[in-house]
Amino acid sequence: MKTQNFFLMIVSLLIPLSLLAQTPNITLQRASEGTISVTVGLATAGNIQIDWGDGNLVTATAGTTDNGVKITGTVLGTNIVGLYGPITSLICTDAALIGIDVLNAPTLLKLDVPRNNLTALNVSNCTNIYRVSIYQNSFDACGLDYFFLSLPITLTGTIVTYNNPGSHTCKTSIATEKGWKLGSGSPVGDGTGCPATFENINIRETFHVSYSDNRLLIITNEISHNANINIY
Repeated sequence: MKTQNFFLMIVSLLIPLSLLAQTPNITLQRASEGTISVTVGLATAGNIQIDWGDGNLVTATAGTTDNGVKITGTVLGTNIVGLYGPITSLICTDAALIGIDVLNAPTLLKLDVPRNNLTALNVSNCTNIYRVSIYQNSFDACGLDYFFLSLPITLTGTIVTYNNPGSHTCKTSIATEKGWKLGSGSPVGDGTGCPATFENINIRETFHVSYSDNRLLIITNEISHNANINIY
């Protein structure tokens, strides 16, 4: 009987591990098929895996954080590219991206995705990130404000945001008050473009919740104004 219980315990542990292995660390989405290039770096040069949208994983060589290697492929099927590996830097420029998800990339330090069609970005799980370049995308003021809210506190971080529709009317002070510097060409936003950022809104985000010793602890980005938090 003890042997049987031990076997069942092993199976229950292996199932979530296998599911976790199938989750990409970064996803990139295009509106249609086409060829794109990504420059990828790791803490130590090595291999990553890429799903170009057809469900098949292929191995590719990545460089280092400051000296990434360019990888080119054709986006197929779902038009969503999945990158698998402990990626520390990513550059994807002029790729017609309409979406990017880095919430499963806690090792990410540098992200450069300028000259695309992005409208939103959440880096709240990238706690050590220190460079983000999103200039010449499609962020309105609200999109930029929510991106600023997702940024971690830093001493050396730089963001580059110019040539977005909301660049001049976003609230850049959200970022600068956390220690972020505006990169070359990035204007100081006057905060007039998204009055709803802090007024009568529901924030729907992923919270880190723990409970012990009769205490409920909820950790999320700093909320400095009134907001409603709905926990389901």
